[in-house]
Amino acid sequence: MSPHTRHDPAAPAGAETTTLYVAIEISRKSWVVGIKSPQGEKIGLRTLDAADVAGLRDVIAQHQSKAERALDQAVAVRVCYEAGYEGFWLAR
Repeated sequence: MSPHTRHDPAAPAGAETTTLYVAIEISRKSWVVGIKSPQGEKIGLRTLDAADVAGLRDVIAQHQSKAERALDQAVAVRVCYEAGYEGFWLAR
């Protein structure tokens, strides 16, 4: 993640043009990561091993960097994940 990443609770109106949205489906076997870039409408999916925090950070950083280069501006990241033990653990 970019060192410029802020931890604001909500995206402002119009942020879809400068925000990378990440959704994580968490299970004990794997994590499925959905990514919506501000560059287009397509949602990309990646499957990671369960608890692969380093892999998750790498995926997010790669997509954020690519979007920032394409848009020539900072791109915020918003992440959501399901509630439950694994989600609570990831948030911590």
